[in-house]
Amino acid sequence: MEYVSRVPRPPLDGLIDDLYYLEGAPPYARLTLPPMPAALLIVNLGAP
Repeated sequence: MEYVSRVPRPPLDGLIDDLYYLEGAPPYARLTLPPMPAALLIVNLGAP
């Protein structure tokens, strides 16, 4: 099991830099997801 990073396709690539997700089978049946990386949204509204 590993974290995978992907860049979304247009038109979302202008808004989203990358997406992370877990891929693969868990090493044991009762694995709970670790708290990090967490969902994070950063909005850039441009120059002040």
